[in-house]
Amino acid sequence: MSEVSVIPPMMGSPMVSNHGSSMYDREVWEHTCRMAKAFAESALVPKHFQGKMADVIVALAVARDLGENPLTFLQSIHIVHGVAGFSSKWLIARVNSSSSFRGRLRFRVEDRGTLPNSKLRDLRVTAYATDAETGEEVAETVTMAQALAEGWTKNEKYHTMPEVMLRYRAATFFVRFNCPELLYGMRTSDELDDIGMLAVDAPVAIEAAPTKSLASLAAIADAEATKPSPAEGQPELVAVKRPARAAVIATTNDDGVPE
Repeated sequence: MSEVSVIPPMMGSPMVSNHGSSMYDREVWEHTCRMAKAFAESALVPKHFQGKMADVIVALAVARDLGENPLTFLQSIHIVHGVAGFSSKWLIARVNSSSSFRGRLRFRVEDRGTLPNSKLRDLRVTAYATDAETGEEVAETVTMAQALAEGWTKNEKYHTMPEVMLRYRAATFFVRFNCPELLYGMRTSDELDDIGMLAVDAPVAIEAAPTKSLASLAAIADAEATKPSPAEGQPELVAVKRPARAAVIATTNDDGVPE
């Protein structure tokens, strides 16, 4: 019997069983490590996974839990501002293949002209699908006014391809509120990109406190520098100060004799 037939395959592969063994099973773990090594050495995976076997192992574990094809899953993960996030296109594909909804995820786009005091179009994008159990429409709407208020429009893509960005955001909202298990606790790469745009102005406020501290330290250093050194100054000052400190601790009677 071949080795492949003995070791339980990764879920999401053509030989997958929905009742695969646990990742904590020794044989599954060893098989996963071998797969991770092969993927990490492949030019077909994104560069942020190449040569990083540990990252690939984690990704394969998640792919196994989600029942995803390993290569497809690796290609769906993007690194934005140092944080891993799912591709919005992959997330939409997950909804389309979900048994929770009847048919595909669809979008309604409304253009209400131009937003007040802005060159941006007043767009409203609704992501909707039909609930498989009730037959009711499930929908989430995102607007350009909302994007402007939240600061997402600092991302230039909202100016160059506004409808696409709102579609992605509406899809993410749809999943987050109606089938959050598809996100596996992660964000989409578009969300991370928008958050990164919001963080651009943050360092100004963060650096204010350290700047003040440095100024205080500089003032103290200047004051210390202007003090006469023991060699140049008056050594007797040291002798004068010591009894003064002792007087604070000791008490004397009216004749000046310590009690």
